[in-house]
Amino acid sequence: MILLAALAVELDTVAADPVSSAQPAMEAREATFALSEDGNTLASLQADGTVSVWSLLSAEEMATFTGYDNLLDLALSPDGKEMYFSISIGNYTHATIAYSTRSEQGWSTPELVPFTGGPGVMDLEPAFSPDGRRLFFMSDRPLEGEEKGNQDIWVVERQGDGWGEARNLGSPINTEGGEFFPSFTWDGTMYFTRAEKESRSELIYRSRFLNGSFQEPELLPQEVNCGSMRFNAFVAPDESFIIVPATGMPDSYDGVDYYITFRDSSDRWSVPQNLGPLVNQGNTRGWSPYVSPDGRTFFFMSNSSDSLSEAQW
Repeated sequence: MILLAALAVELDTVAADPVSSAQPAMEAREATFALSEDGNTLASLQADGTVSVWSLLSAEEMATFTGYDNLLDLALSPDGKEMYFSISIGNYTHATIAYSTRSEQGWSTPELVPFTGGPGVMDLEPAFSPDGRRLFFMSDRPLEGEEKGNQDIWVVERQGDGWGEARNLGSPINTEGGEFFPSFTWDGTMYFTRAEKESRSELIYRSRFLNGSFQEPELLPQEVNCGSMRFNAFVAPDESFIIVPATGMPDSYDGVDYYITFRDSSDRWSVPQNLGPLVNQGNTRGWSPYVSPDGRTFFFMSNSSDSLSEAQW
């Protein structure tokens, strides 16, 4: 079983290598990490300088998530009252998005989103717009008149307490290749992965949002598009860093590792840094990074069976 793990990470304190020796070095930083004791629950540790542990989901609430092969792709609403995530069964033969809402009584029992594509359609990777009024996601549902669709980025907009009809973002974001895993900055810039048509290459792009429209996507430099393959990048809302799952890196622990690279005020990116053994060692499916809106908690997809004692928090 593959589940989202969660840990608190002071991303402001992760070591950042300078972009190059000829450029000003970014401030040296140091990271701390922690995992839930059983390794199979959504849990978080507050990173406020003290050790305080609280559960995002209680053991009873976590029971509502059992029975899925994969639980991944977390997205929390800006106000922290809604949680959207992907679930899959049978190695993605059925993949859809579910949600839960938070009240004084805790998190509600998860339900499927009303805009699900239905049987045979793969819906994954939800991501909120900065204002929480739109939810973006990847879907391979066909467009009208098509027999079979390919992986595109879609969006739904708030309508009262619910959501409107899903629509395909179209050009210039979507192409005849595949586009997936949207992630947003506060100014509406979207980072996403594109798989070129008839190519095995997957590359990370960004598209600025200006005058109500997404602009022509820009291919990001090798510090972001690192390794032999990379995909599913999460960008910080202030665009100060990006977390990239990548393969083929010289310091990797397993098949896919999570890396972080920092961006400076001149739009230069630092050398990617491995997030370390507590995140990456024993995890061959590091495919889905996410940082909570308050910047304190790092959620990530993991199939690692390793766990830590409470003394190691």
